[in-house]
Amino acid sequence: MNTKLFLGIIIIFALISGLLLPIIEGACNYNDGGSIGAPSNEKWTEKCYGFIGAAAACKKDLGKDWDATGKEKPCPTGGFDAIYQCKKKGGSGGSGGSLGVAGSPVTSRTTAACEKGTIYDNEERVKLAETKLNELKLIHKRTEEKVYNNLKQIKQNLNNRSKMNSLVDDSDDGGTNDACKKYPEAC
Repeated sequence: MNTKLFLGIIIIFALISGLLLPIIEGACNYNDGGSIGAPSNEKWTEKCYGFIGAAAACKKDLGKDWDATGKEKPCPTGGFDAIYQCKKKGGSGGSGGSLGVAGSPVTSRTTAACEKGTIYDNEERVKLAETKLNELKLIHKRTEEKVYNNLKQIKQNLNNRSKMNSLVDDSDDGGTNDACKKYPEAC
């Protein structure tokens, strides 16, 4: 296969696969009223629960050290299920902007925070794609130089072959031989 064609196929494949990478857009379609500095000993259940109490949902989702606060939100997927706010038993955790023991002060992500995270993730993917593209460009440059050097060597070998043939074959007049051009009677 032609090396340039092969390299072109690789570059096209890399670009198309880069376009097909999941750019996370629209993943932040919620507004949960997230806040910074809220107590880190309060969390919402990750799953939606129905037909069980809030306390049971907290214990099932977060563990036996958690109790329900009495707050609930409808499940984002709809239906009669809900997510419940839970509070860690004992202690106040981190509050007032401190990092606290139980985790960071960010209790949930707002739409703006989610979009900022998405932008960061996408920028990292673009950097990775640019790095790969630069690697492919470097490979292309090296391949092109090698092909050019091979063509030069092929021409030199063909010239040498014809010179050697003219030395061996008496019927050949050595048309490309420099000595024959200067002194045709010698050939």
